[in-house]
Amino acid sequence: MSYRDLFIVLIRAFAAYQLLFAVLNCIELLNNYFFDVNMAVDIKEGALVAILVSLGFLFFLIYKTTWLVDFLKLDKGFESPRINLKNINSGNIAVIIIFFVGASLVIKSLVHFIISIFIYLDKGGIRFLSNDLNHLIYLFIGVILILKKNWMANLFVQEKI
Repeated sequence: MSYRDLFIVLIRAFAAYQLLFAVLNCIELLNNYFFDVNMAVDIKEGALVAILVSLGFLFFLIYKTTWLVDFLKLDKGFESPRINLKNINSGNIAVIIIFFVGASLVIKSLVHFIISIFIYLDKGGIRFLSNDLNHLIYLFIGVILILKKNWMANLFVQEKI
């Protein structure tokens, strides 16, 4: 298996996993959209736009994975073009897990962030809900996990002496 194939499989599996949650959020949104009379129309429209943008991004990840791997050059810089499964250690597994946890946090909080921006642009003022700060913190934690994945993996993996 080549590194390119590995990244394609991982990105598509991640996108399919996130797509499941996005579809569940769409069902919940449609339920609230049609049956919740207390919800403001602009919040409904903002939530709908955010869900559609996230669904579009996930479909992009599924159908344009090879382009994304080429653009980000994920398969470059390795010692050999093939994966030698004998050389996979706990550090490599930790890096992959940390990356996907960070990416999951970013995508889940990105939908909420887009809704907040839509409401801000529509209302013309800042409006904070109780969970806005939580989603902003999740977004920053996800970005930090993605950017510092190797350093974090070294914290969790102890070298044998």
